[in-house]
Amino acid sequence: MYEVQHDLPFATLRITIHGTVETIGTEHTNVPSLALPDGMRIESCRTETVSVEVASGESISILLVAEPSIGWLANLESGEWLDALVFTHSTGAVGAVAMRDADWFCQYYPLAHVDGAPTIDIAKGFSATYRATAPILINIQAAFAWLMKPETAQEALSPWYAVDKALYS
Repeated sequence: MYEVQHDLPFATLRITIHGTVETIGTEHTNVPSLALPDGMRIESCRTETVSVEVASGESISILLVAEPSIGWLANLESGEWLDALVFTHSTGAVGAVAMRDADWFCQYYPLAHVDGAPTIDIAKGFSATYRATAPILINIQAAFAWLMKPETAQEALSPWYAVDKALYS
């Protein structure tokens, strides 16, 4: 099992990986230079990458849970190959957490879904269990970003846009 926790301004983020896997490496990266469109900005964007080896026939479960901090509300969002939670505060502050969706993992790695459909739920997080159909090294990545004082409606969209871009850069 592998677990990491990040205490962010808007949520406590936990990533847990279960299964008969060997953790090869982890990387915590600040993403300093995302090319955001004009009118967008963020205070911080980070990624968490966990690389694991999975033998053919073995199962791996991936869980990402983001518990909102006091005063923050979370909403589910999705994009192409992406699941996200977007957090808002009554002060206008915004944050976002994203991970590639379960179908993306099956499309890009030799994995098959196990135990029915993946879970996508604000309280339960994002979870899925897979079986490897061949030996594979999997890079599991989550991204998170925030902006505490957006000045425009477009700036308020910046964290969502940043996590999407960080996962594809």
